Amino acid sequence: MYAHLIDKENIKREAVYQPLEEVENLEYIPEEQQAEIAANNWKEFRNTNRPTFALINPEQDCLDVGLLAQPVKTTEEINEDIIDPS
Repeated sequence: MYAHLIDKENIKREAVYQPLEEVENLEYIPEEQQAEIAANNWKEFRNTNRPTFALINPEQDCLDVGLLAQPVKTTEEINEDIIDPS
């Protein structure tokens, strides 16, 4: 299991990006065409603003799955799986 970082600068740029902001005469363009222009602009934006992720070092950045397991404490040794009735 890996612990990843996110590219917060890219998330900030994407949050304020308006794909139809620089389109002229937008009020005269049909909605279907506006949606197509917006999709193309988003595609271009994502191609030019690719997120960057740090390289992963398995020795340092990985988690052991055993750390996520929570043992169930019982008062007696039963050697059976505990079934949740809910």
